[in-house]
Amino acid sequence: MPALQDPREETITYFVERFGVERVALLELSFVIGPDDVWASTAAPIEALRTVRPPGLRAARRMRGGLKPTSTFLRAIGAQLTASRVEIDDPRGLTQLLLGHSIDASLSEGYVALSYRGDVLGCGLVKGGRLRAILPAGQRNELLKAIS
Repeated sequence: MPALQDPREETITYFVERFGVERVALLELSFVIGPDDVWASTAAPIEALRTVRPPGLRAARRMRGGLKPTSTFLRAIGAQLTASRVEIDDPRGLTQLLLGHSIDASLSEGYVALSYRGDVLGCGLVKGGRLRAILPAGQRNELLKAIS
């Protein structure tokens, strides 16, 4: 049986390979690995002040197929994303995604960063040649108001 990969290294490798983030940028972060999620921070957690939620941002959730990046973390590292970033140019296409519809996408399957006019909005998923947005409902509603 192969040895399990170090969860910190797994997280760093995921963002480097999937999203093209420079390894050195991620090595500067402190990662707190939980059973279901990974938190990233520029500061180490203070053991005496242990809380239910670690400091920083939730970077990823552990899913059946591996890690799923959070929209919040993708927005935070948006300038670092050089791969798996989908620029949506058409406001109508963005509206369709925000309403929960999928659109055609000729991209490799998996999670992507959705970007509109250069700004990363959050997480998307390409499956079966279709792209859909995986953004929190509150954020979707705010974005729909902003583009209407």
